[in-house]
Amino acid sequence: MKLDAHRLEEFDSAALLGIAITPLAAFYFQFALGELPCAFCNLIRVGFMIFGSGLLLNLRFGAQA
Repeated sequence: MKLDAHRLEEFDSAALLGIAITPLAAFYFQFALGELPCAFCNLIRVGFMIFGSGLLLNLRFGAQA
């Protein structure tokens, strides 16, 4: 099954929304509830940000091989 460009943009947008919600929830727990993140949690946040920036590049320039 081959996906067209419009479907890939929808998938990238949905994935970006999910990726954005996860660090926002982590920042909520950190700042509003006063929880301190561990070093591994900070590393995971950086990974989410890198993955999200890749999705943003897909939305901006299109998915390419």
